[in-house]
Amino acid sequence: MKRPRLTPLILPALILIVAIGISAGAGPAMAQTPGNTPTPTLTPGPPPELYPIPWSIVPHDHFFFSRPIASTENSLPLPSYRYGGVFFAPDQPHTGVDFGVDAGTEVLAAADGQVLWVGYGLLYGYEDEEDPYGLAIAIEHDFGYDNKRLYTLYAHLSEAKVVKGQQVKTGELIALSGNTGFTTAPHLHFEVRLGTNNFYRTYNPELWLTPFQGRGVLTGKVTDNIGNELLDHPVHLRSLATEEEFFLTTYGNDQAINPDPYYKENFAISDLPAGEYEITITFELYYYRDTVRVYPGTVSYFRYLGHWGFVDSPPPLIIPDYLPTAEETHP
Repeated sequence: MKRPRLTPLILPALILIVAIGISAGAGPAMAQTPGNTPTPTLTPGPPPELYPIPWSIVPHDHFFFSRPIASTENSLPLPSYRYGGVFFAPDQPHTGVDFGVDAGTEVLAAADGQVLWVGYGLLYGYEDEEDPYGLAIAIEHDFGYDNKRLYTLYAHLSEAKVVKGQQVKTGELIALSGNTGFTTAPHLHFEVRLGTNNFYRTYNPELWLTPFQGRGVLTGKVTDNIGNELLDHPVHLRSLATEEEFFLTTYGNDQAINPDPYYKENFAISDLPAGEYEITITFELYYYRDTVRVYPGTVSYFRYLGHWGFVDSPPPLIIPDYLPTAEETHP
């Protein structure tokens, strides 16, 4: 554990004000995006190619999915409406990520699978044009994770190009993006679900979408001194190489929000160019700083423990409830 670097919160108040302004602004309750959506702060231009799919260079990473939007479009998740954010009410977290594209943009299957749902009413499970997801598609994939089925969801569509029961391939056209359901501007809402195709079984898509080459994912857990998660808490990142800044917040609550089985995170941000970043976290009138290295093609992790500061080591390995005996392993 590192000795914390802290300074009274005087000049850094601007960091907190800006971050709170982002998290407190109008935004989606479950799958909404305001009309004036910000764009990612990454360098403009088309992103590089994705790593081969599926991609996993360490056992606990699971980059199984391609982008549901072609890389020539805005295939980066909108930074101010990430998974787990709370924008309209504390009991209504954002259960996916949003892609800020115009209506009529082609929506692509994130992986091979079978179409389970096409139409209105996905949240409630029956046809209802007032459903918050609007016109939506759900796909059950041909593979799973941790002996559980995987599903992806595509919402607020203007037109479906597939039918229920149809088999689809990675990158196949399945729909056109739109503005249906509870939303204030055209965009694509995308979810990853594990175990059950259910609103309460979502996981952070940024830990499942294959990174662009040369970029990685940063995740972590931000808590107080005794391990209680800090909800909707600002985190500020600054690239030491380019000075690019990234403002995000931790998950707002645990309703329909599930941490990764390994990382147990309460925030994640994908598509960061590999390199060193300075992290700034404010806590009880002080701010704390540390550096972390983002590695290409994998997940980097840190832990923040209130006044104890930062811990760079990864979470402990998950030991299964059942382990084979020596006789079972070597009959």
